[in-house]
Amino acid sequence: MSIFPEHRQMMQQFLGDDPLSRAVRNPGTIEALLAMGLWLEKNKRISGPGATDSPNFMSYHHLLTLCAIFHPSLNVRNAATNLAGAVLHADPDPEDRLKILDDLLENCVFASVQACAVTWLREELMAAADQKLDNCFSTTEAIESLQYTMFPNLSYLKDIDNAALSDFWLQNHPFHLQVANFAYLLFSGSKFKHLVPDGMPAAVEQRYVEPLIKAAKLLQEEAEGKGLGGGDTGGDLMMLLGVLVDRLQSLSL
Repeated sequence: MSIFPEHRQMMQQFLGDDPLSRAVRNPGTIEALLAMGLWLEKNKRISGPGATDSPNFMSYHHLLTLCAIFHPSLNVRNAATNLAGAVLHADPDPEDRLKILDDLLENCVFASVQACAVTWLREELMAAADQKLDNCFSTTEAIESLQYTMFPNLSYLKDIDNAALSDFWLQNHPFHLQVANFAYLLFSGSKFKHLVPDGMPAAVEQRYVEPLIKAAKLLQEEAEGKGLGGGDTGGDLMMLLGVLVDRLQSLSL
């Protein structure tokens, strides 16, 4: 057996058109399928004799991310995420890897998976730099292609009320915290500055960084006003908002 085509076919057949229901009703089966996939990836059994010339990495990656979202066990969700990252990096076509990242950032509605996409992008940039590769991740192409999905226009945040702002933070904070860390690496370090397109830092500051800082500070003020600085939930909220603001304010744009 190899990941392509056999394991992908098994995943597709089991998850079908109702992955949420399958994951909830049959968590052990998904765990077993992921264990098989992890073994196949570790042993470099990516593509077998029955695979097509161009295995569909994107469809397989989509199946793995569904497991990472819907499985009830955190450990299994983490295993699915790890396998998804390994399979992404194993795709021999860098342009295809970029398309998968773009699809996740643009179309996925789950902030945790979008945060993973940012992590995988960072790993692709580091691999291209360390191995001196010549592909879309060693030039400005990748950042140019992903900049509007990774650094979206958040100017609308100034026009929403505090309740909507709290919902925005609750639903999206894993992604924005990861983006803030990535932005620090991209803009404030020296290793990847050559990958940043001309004019992008100023545009990102205006449409993304400044509105997000203002929104985070409003949430901090609201939390302090409600006395949420203490306790597990309030303390975590204040800590994460503080990390976000500190990281964004430290950018060299």
